[in-house]
Amino acid sequence: MSNLSFQYQDCTKTLAEGLEEYKQHVGEKYIDDTHEMEFFAAHDATHVIFGLDTSLEQEAMLDTWAIWGTDFLRHWDLVKETFKNDQLKDLTDKFSQEFGGRFGLAKLIIKLYFKVLFIKMKIFKRTFKMTKKWEYKFPKKHLNQRICDIRSEYGVTILSPEERLINNPIERLT
Repeated sequence: MSNLSFQYQDCTKTLAEGLEEYKQHVGEKYIDDTHEMEFFAAHDATHVIFGLDTSLEQEAMLDTWAIWGTDFLRHWDLVKETFKNDQLKDLTDKFSQEFGGRFGLAKLIIKLYFKVLFIKMKIFKRTFKMTKKWEYKFPKKHLNQRICDIRSEYGVTILSPEERLINNPIERLT
């Protein structure tokens, strides 16, 4: 389990500083964001705002935050465009091979979602306590705001380190 500063509710870093910390944590697996790839900038911001790292379990947790706690579904055109990205295609192919091809990947996803099901239910409930949904394509003004202030504005209560703790996490090979 990582201990990134934005994984604490009262993080006083700005969103820009949190995103920089996130990028350093991700390292070489980070996908460059270009003007046509707004999806990744938005996705990265959700990691920071909702306080989750890139472990397989926390990526699965983030899905619930993103679908129910943001206006993500309004941006389906952005999602479709994103999947045309060569970097993403390469990353998806490598990820699939890492877990035994498409069948192995499907088994992994099922196992992963059952593993975090109760945490996802907790997140689902928290999304309905938010005062407003996070704007997936967030206004750039948020970059200069403190993460704790943004969470307060949107009514986001992230998972504590204990709540997101996973016994026997699934290890990635790369």
